[in-house]
Amino acid sequence: MPTYDAFFSHSYGPANVHHHQVAQIARVLQTLQSPKTPWLDETNLPFAANLEHTFENAIDSSRCFFLFLTQEYQEKVCDQSRAFNWCRYEFRAAIQMNKPILVILLDPALRDPRTSWFRSMQIHCADRLYFDMSDPTIFGNPQLLNEKCILLGRILDELQMNGDMTSAINIVLNNHDSCPIHNE
Repeated sequence: MPTYDAFFSHSYGPANVHHHQVAQIARVLQTLQSPKTPWLDETNLPFAANLEHTFENAIDSSRCFFLFLTQEYQEKVCDQSRAFNWCRYEFRAAIQMNKPILVILLDPALRDPRTSWFRSMQIHCADRLYFDMSDPTIFGNPQLLNEKCILLGRILDELQMNGDMTSAINIVLNNHDSCPIHNE
């Protein structure tokens, strides 16, 4: 049985803005009526750990992989000329472990996967489904953030029941008129 509901993979972004957004999502998921247990570096990374081993164990111990997509993240993952980075390491580990991946969009410029996602993202992110949280006002509106996190929690619940991310997303999508999931 997985220790974590989701491994949170993200780049920090300018002035750590994306990291703060991801941390907000993690905190809200932990407070839902049916609390979720995310793995997030700021709260789960032990001091002076063997990082490769720690990340691999955390991904392996997670039900799924939440990929918080920004331009910076996809450049880190897809540009092979760049030096080693943790985003690429985590992404590759999740693929090798065959983890269900949910793309959570934080960058509005990436709303069209056909034109704005790098090919590697398109190939490995099943059906190019994504959960849209790219409107920055979400993170200043606790009610809206909570509503979006409730939907993420429902996706995690469905994933736990049927084991397939695409099915989990479609079940939630079919039962909620304003679900911010997009299939391009």
